[in-house]
Amino acid sequence: MLIGGIALILCGYGWWFLAPRGAEVPDAEIEITNASARPASSDEPEAFAKLPLFDAATGKWIADGKVHASAIGLVRPHLSPWGPDDVGLYLPVRLAEGAGKREMQVAMRALAREGICLVVFLAPGMDGGPLVRIRRVADGRGGMITCRDRLNPSRP
Repeated sequence: MLIGGIALILCGYGWWFLAPRGAEVPDAEIEITNASARPASSDEPEAFAKLPLFDAATGKWIADGKVHASAIGLVRPHLSPWGPDDVGLYLPVRLAEGAGKREMQVAMRALAREGICLVVFLAPGMDGGPLVRIRRVADGRGGMITCRDRLNPSRP
């Protein structure tokens, strides 16, 4: 009887570990490059306020007081980032006060759809940040959007 109970428990554990499961889709696959950027300093509130801000509620970008449907036209050449990676063109993105994981996820989804794969996310009080390469991001429906870099097509 005891051996039967132990066998039943072991079978239950074996089934739990080996049972097929649907793979969970990660929120995003990103790479933190070996570069960082400081496109605007907290000492320069006017410059910081001009950086593109993603409005997660509308899906639009606000830059320099104007609303833009697309972020691709907001990319400007910046001073080279600091670090050993020569990354190419990137977009500094300002996050709203109190923005969290959901807002960043929606912003990355919008950037990946446009082919803007290199980004620096900045929040109020930050002087700079690492350059992030978006590889893939969840589309919100169980799939993934692969970011195909339109700004730096020769880069992986």
